[in-house]
Amino acid sequence: MHLNFAVHGAFALGETFLAGVAFLLRKWQHLLYAVTIPHILLLIIAVKYIPESPRWLLIQGKFAAAEKSVNRIARTNKRHNQNVGKLIWKLQRETERKSKFEEEVEGNTNPENTNYTAIDLLRKPRRAMITTNIWFNWLVNSMLYYGVTLNSVDMSGNRYINFFMMSAVEIPANIIGCISFKWFGHRKPLCFFMVFGGINCIVSNFVPKGNFWFPLLLAVLGKFGTTLSFDGVYLTSAELFPTAVRFVNIRNYGGNIEDMWRVWFIPEDTQYFYFHFYNA
Repeated sequence: MHLNFAVHGAFALGETFLAGVAFLLRKWQHLLYAVTIPHILLLIIAVKYIPESPRWLLIQGKFAAAEKSVNRIARTNKRHNQNVGKLIWKLQRETERKSKFEEEVEGNTNPENTNYTAIDLLRKPRRAMITTNIWFNWLVNSMLYYGVTLNSVDMSGNRYINFFMMSAVEIPANIIGCISFKWFGHRKPLCFFMVFGGINCIVSNFVPKGNFWFPLLLAVLGKFGTTLSFDGVYLTSAELFPTAVRFVNIRNYGGNIEDMWRVWFIPEDTQYFYFHFYNA
């Protein structure tokens, strides 16, 4: 959980830097170079130095690679456990025995060679209900999170400052989220922050024109609540699905559908700024 909020905090920090880079580099071509080249360098580093998840390796039947990954983690944390090899060997034997039983008695294929699809998440009623719920949460949170962020440059005042404030509020939000989700569980904070963010965003639309700071404050509070609810959706999605099916990533389907819808809910001048930028 702490790693989840740390990653999202780093994402928020990158957004704040983006506001400063966009302010300095007014031409969109230069801005794209500035944000793309570092990603290419990081991709090269990630491919070489970031290991695969031991859990995923076990699910795929790659026991030797899983043992190597666990030993590497143990060395990094200065914890040497002599039973790692025995544990991996035991899991391998149990998996092979279960696979043989399913093939001979039940006529099923080896789960190591099974390709799971989105249909597997909808086969059982309870799992289908959970999947639909998570899908809807991703749809709503994605629309609100990115909608508020993109619309910030269309609000009164300096668009760069507005975007910076919308991004900077995520840093304390992730800190508070790390504490609240640890103390109060996942469901209650998720529901509370979704309602909190939604109310602030709705009220901001009814503020009389001419008032600058109050609508911006409500929008920032809405982004604060949406950031926390988005973090909660990430955590809940990862914990509600089995490992083998989790990688299907159906929970992202709602977010991807929202990406197609988002352009219709953003003012036209804001679309131009985000998708074409402008030459100063």
